[in-house]
Amino acid sequence: MKQVIGQSWGKYRLTRFLGEGGFAEVYLGEHQQLQIKVAIKILQTTLTEREAGEANQEVRAIASLRHPHIARLLDFGIQAGKPFLVQEYASGGSLQQHIPKGTRLPLAQVVRYVKQIASALQYAHEHGLLHRNLKPENMLLNAQGEILLSDFGITAIPNSGSSLNMQAARGTVSFLAPEQIQGKPQPASDQYALALAVYLWLSGDLPFQGTPREVIAQHLAFSPPSLRSRAQEVSPVVEQVVATALAKNPNERFRNIQTFAMALEQAALSTSATGALRRPSSFSLTPPTPLFVQQQQQLPQAELFWRQNEPVTMVGWSLDSEQLLARSNEKHIYVWDVANRKVLQVYQRHRTRVKKAAWGPHGMSTMIASASNDGIIQVWSAKSGTLLQICQETVPIQYFAWSPDGRLIASVAGTNVNIWDIKARKVLVSYPIKLQDVQVLDWSADGMYIVAASSDGAFQLWFMEVQGENHTFREHSRVYRGVTKSAIKALRWSPKKNILAYGSADGNIEIWNPATGIPLATYQGHQEGINALAWSPDGEKVASAGTRTVHIWNSAKGERETLYQAHEGEVTALDWSPDGTRIASAGTDGTIRFWKV
Repeated sequence: MKQVIGQSWGKYRLTRFLGEGGFAEVYLGEHQQLQIKVAIKILQTTLTEREAGEANQEVRAIASLRHPHIARLLDFGIQAGKPFLVQEYASGGSLQQHIPKGTRLPLAQVVRYVKQIASALQYAHEHGLLHRNLKPENMLLNAQGEILLSDFGITAIPNSGSSLNMQAARGTVSFLAPEQIQGKPQPASDQYALALAVYLWLSGDLPFQGTPREVIAQHLAFSPPSLRSRAQEVSPVVEQVVATALAKNPNERFRNIQTFAMALEQAALSTSATGALRRPSSFSLTPPTPLFVQQQQQLPQAELFWRQNEPVTMVGWSLDSEQLLARSNEKHIYVWDVANRKVLQVYQRHRTRVKKAAWGPHGMSTMIASASNDGIIQVWSAKSGTLLQICQETVPIQYFAWSPDGRLIASVAGTNVNIWDIKARKVLVSYPIKLQDVQVLDWSADGMYIVAASSDGAFQLWFMEVQGENHTFREHSRVYRGVTKSAIKALRWSPKKNILAYGSADGNIEIWNPATGIPLATYQGHQEGINALAWSPDGEKVASAGTRTVHIWNSAKGERETLYQAHEGEVTALDWSPDGTRIASAGTDGTIRFWKV
């Protein structure tokens, strides 16, 4: 069909032949009015009127995709009986063209490609679309050398060549997952295809060879040859990550394709003590095999659990001490199975920066609440990631806290503290805030007090009456001023008594009794401002953190018992595991560390 060069197809004039794939010929085109360069794919099929209508509906869904690593589908039409797709032009060609057969790529480069591809596919999957035709020739490069995935639209076209028989006839079965061969494609099928690309890039060849029919049989029944048997420089950890994504059973692969990409990156980081992977992702994570990286400093008890290139600003243990939540990327919340070093969830429903996330208390311990700048509190399942409830404020949420029974949430929004009934999704009572610039909020373990603290060292305490399952709300609050006039950025109630620990920007920490307003103990061991506090489960000790250090001290005497010094920047978050055995700390150095206590 190369004689079509110079012809007009729809609004576009075909100017140059670019290449030919299994199902289409590709031409460089130009919009006749706007003079914008586009890529035009003319499919090697014809459509009936009914099939054309079906294709239009599917193509509209694909054209709605907006992602920096997806080549935008701009138009669709039929001319001379041939369907054609118009998409964003990628001037850099495809990875198939740039990577000669037999070439082995550096692991860091593979990770960079995988992160971009997985990000695009995760986005498409969340919008209900599969790629189904993922392979290096559909991985294009833009002028900046970044990936643009193409051909999302090919399989939406009836008779496009996406059937198994036609793919086998054209030799395009090398990247098909077993379940896709059986006519049951799912998001995990794209993960399998991407893992095959990783295998190819690291070893220089695909795992399965032979005729198309032989390759299909191998996909269905044979395990791929060990990656390390083809490329000895690949670490066992990287090999295990790729093998997991190549599992025959899609349920045995990673939970989603983004998790696969994160596991591959963390495996790559773990292979080099010098950090040969120069550009780690903001989403790096330890793969599903046990992987403990001992801190190579003076305190061998510290375990490096997570490392990436953005500050980690939030950590929290589940009540059974088996899972951990954290936040680094502004909109994403991670939930791990700690023992297996495996991500269970990457929660991504927030549209703006997440301000806080917290596990539910007893009775709600499998749920997590998270709040963002858009004024939305989302309550969701830590197990499935399912959104269960939404509480919508009219202004950004600065902070929130669960009630001890898990039925209510107190939120700081604007000039009020609002008490939400979670199931009813309504505000039961709204208390005016008499402080300037509230920094933190917490609800006491017995449910009787809510306290907020401000940037000028002041507190506001609200008194609640609780009888059984009933809460009585009254406008009964008091403003206190402690000895400090510095910002209070860390504040936690004791799990056992109605006493409060708070730390200020001047480095002082006080244990305080709200009934009397009198400090019970003072700790002055920090040389810098306090960013985070955590009580031991028995209420006997407090962990506190500022810059680089975590201190553990006796809450009755204010005497330090232990000093940990390992973070390379400010410590931003702390939590003491409910079983009392470990403290998790996070910092601006992009790490989460575990401390045995």
